[in-house]
Amino acid sequence: MNKANELEKLNKDSESNEYNTTREFSNGYEGHMSLGTYFEVYGKVINSKPSYQRPYHYPDTKDSDYTGNDWQQNLIADVLRGGKIPSISLRQTKEPVNVDIATRAINTYIQELLDGGHRSRTMYNFYTGHLLTSEGLTISIGGTVHDCGKKRWDELPKEVREHALQDIMLNIDVFVGLTDDEAGAKFRTLNNLIEMTAQEKRQSYRTQIAESVRELGAIDQTEFEIFSMDTINKKRKFDYVKLDTMGRDTDELVATLVYLFDIDFVSKNLRDRSSFLAWKPSKGQLDSLYENDLSVNSSKASKYNMGSKDYTLMSDVQFILTMIDKIVVENKFNKPKSVKSNLPYWTKASIVKLAFILDDLISRYGKDSIEEMDVKMFFDKLKSIIDNKKAIFRAYSRYTILDGKVVASYEKPVDKEVKAQIRTVWGTGNRIDDYEFVKLNIDLNFNPTEWGIYVLDKLRDFTESQRKQIFGRDDHKCVDCGSEEKLEADHKLPWSKGGKTTIDNGQTLCEYHNRSKSDKVDVSTLNTLSLKQLGDLWKMNKVTQDQYNQSMFDIMSQENAV
Repeated sequence: MNKANELEKLNKDSESNEYNTTREFSNGYEGHMSLGTYFEVYGKVINSKPSYQRPYHYPDTKDSDYTGNDWQQNLIADVLRGGKIPSISLRQTKEPVNVDIATRAINTYIQELLDGGHRSRTMYNFYTGHLLTSEGLTISIGGTVHDCGKKRWDELPKEVREHALQDIMLNIDVFVGLTDDEAGAKFRTLNNLIEMTAQEKRQSYRTQIAESVRELGAIDQTEFEIFSMDTINKKRKFDYVKLDTMGRDTDELVATLVYLFDIDFVSKNLRDRSSFLAWKPSKGQLDSLYENDLSVNSSKASKYNMGSKDYTLMSDVQFILTMIDKIVVENKFNKPKSVKSNLPYWTKASIVKLAFILDDLISRYGKDSIEEMDVKMFFDKLKSIIDNKKAIFRAYSRYTILDGKVVASYEKPVDKEVKAQIRTVWGTGNRIDDYEFVKLNIDLNFNPTEWGIYVLDKLRDFTESQRKQIFGRDDHKCVDCGSEEKLEADHKLPWSKGGKTTIDNGQTLCEYHNRSKSDKVDVSTLNTLSLKQLGDLWKMNKVTQDQYNQSMFDIMSQENAV
């Protein structure tokens, strides 16, 4: 049977009996598919990443010596030897797709992978060269024994590859006519032999928040490097953060941030001076986000929908995660070599605190300023706060700044006092008093410039009225070349370096010179600044040492001349 015919058997009409199947069962049927066909349609017809499916958490790479985990090696060996492979379960959707299989155009439906995700990904990754066979593996075909040890797929003997693709058959259970809710329930049923975490169960609901959380947090889909696996040591852990790679821990972190920002956790509890509420939501609170949200197929967008134009909640969470990603990744090797608490900076507790801090800074300085900030300067200042051994926290105390110090404003009576350095509070504390203590230690001597934040003009582009005045003042000519064609209003001191969107800071440039200038700044422009403004730019690495020295000399000469 060719690949096209095999695929057509998975396009079975639930009301038709024209296809021969091994057996029928409630809501579906059992069929067969060769390994070669499965590889052909994987990713084209078979959707391996529906929201309920567990993310693939193994660091398969194309490194020359990577063989994967023991179970992966055993699976590959069993497949090549034609051993019994547990059935693959698919959900046939009503989402049509046209694909070319074996030179034939096939009209079929997308098949969602209900069960067998890790088996499928491992087999496909071996087929695409991301895994090696185990050492000493031999395969017997027609009485001939082939040496297949420590080989990639394309290094296997031709006879072995042809045998595997053509003769090895997979059992495929196809479920037809399942609703989104029924598909999620079926996933939970098929996986009931393996204990599922609360977040795995949440993600099995076909809701808009489940889709959004998977997009941001799932380790096999997310754009964020902080959720990337260890690719150097080939260990099942993250490169940058101390989170669990199993159980959809990253998804739960994203869902937690969504919940906390949705209820405005920080503002409410900072105002309540008697509160010691934990930021970590309960199982029931996170469950309610998923259980009460709209279906993924609803035409009405909820506030948890990434594509919603009516709400900014998910885009706000995405922006904050983007900034956390930059801060963590670009400063990975600034992490202390030894931490007394045996925790790195980037635990779940510290990531949530950093999210709160960034949200506060956004409210004060705007997204543009935070997006353009110097993340190394920011990290270094944050590190100095966290490493301050003199800052001692008392559990169940609320704090204020008094006489240049962070002091307790209320101490809740407790049976036993627990005190800790700020490093421990940063890495483990999950109550509002933990965050308040960290935040006030930051606020104590906070200067945006020293933290790598330059307060940008909220008005980024010149208004039409400003453009006309700038052009008129410059005689409608490019100040660099005198061209009168394709004129644009440009910031003398670039907006990204703190330049104001004012007529005085504007100049006329032609399109060519404006594009070539980018965010560069010349000495003549720097000479119009004050020494403090120049110093701020230098601290933030916005100007070179030579530019700073020259402009400082010129500015001081001008002041002396006056």
